[in-house]
Parts: sequence; C-alpha cells; structure tokens
Amino acid sequence: MQMIFGLMRIVKGDTSVNNTGRFRRSIVWRVAESLFATVPYVVLFAALNAMFGGYFNMALLIKLMLILVASLLLQLVCSVASNVDGFIGGTGMMCDLRLQIAGHLRRLPLGFYARRQTGELTAVMTENLLHIEEAFTHLAGELCGRLAIAGLTGDCCSL
Repeated sequence: MQMIFGLMRIVKGDTSVNNTGRFRRSIVWRVAESLFATVPYVVLFAALNAMFGGYFNMALLIKLMLILVASLLLQLVCSVASNVDGFIGGTGMMCDLRLQIAGHLRRLPLGFYARRQTGELTAVMTENLLHIEEAFTHLAGELCGRLAIAGLTGDCCSL
C-alpha cells in the first residue's frame, strides 16, 4: 500500500490530478461495494433470529427479500463505478508515469545507452510498469475494500 501511495505522489502534473481523483474515488466505490456485499449476512442473521424467536412471517420475508435485491443492485452499481474509475484513473496515472520516465530517459547522456542493453530499458518501460498498473487497477481497490470489511467485522465482534 505504501508503494501505491508513493507512486501517487510521484505522478504529478495537471493531467494526473483527474486521474488521482478517479483512483481515490474508485477506492471509495470499492469500499461501498464491499459493505453492500455483507448485507446478505445481516439479512440471514435477522431471518434466523426471527425464525427462532417465533415471529417470522410472510411480510418479514418480503422485506428481507427486498433488502437483498436492493443490496445486490447497489453492489452492482458500486462495482461498475469502481471498475470504471479505477481502470481509467490507474491507466491514466501509469500513462503519466511512463511519460515522466520517457522524459527522464531523453535527458540522459548517450553514454548511458552505450553501457546498457536495450532490453533493460524495454523491461522497465513495459513489463515493470505493467505490473504496477495491474496493482493500481485491480489490487488496490480490492485490498482497501477487504480491509474495511475486516475492520468493520473486528469492531462488531468487540461490542
């Protein structure tokens, strides 16, 4: 996580402000999606509590079903919004980072290129940044969402 926030500080400029905002917004959407994903467990607890309490009826069943459907729809909306913001923001940030690295490589003396193999530079510009891009677009949001659920579960268990 420290690497991700470190890269967000590296990528600066007018074009990356929108990308960084999109990336942060995707994390918020992913946390919201994770919260909505826990609703079925709460509904299950309520249904079992009503069954064993003796007050389970058709009206309660319909209410619980509507809560599940609403939760599923909200989870779907959050997932789509998170994916769109995460992919566009993360890819845009990596594009800015690639441009910064290319600008740095242009300023290097020609002797640098004579001592290095071209495969090293190609690996840095493509493969290494591709792994970072995948972490930005896929892993970061999921990690934050799962950590939020773990924290919420820990808080609920300590009550």
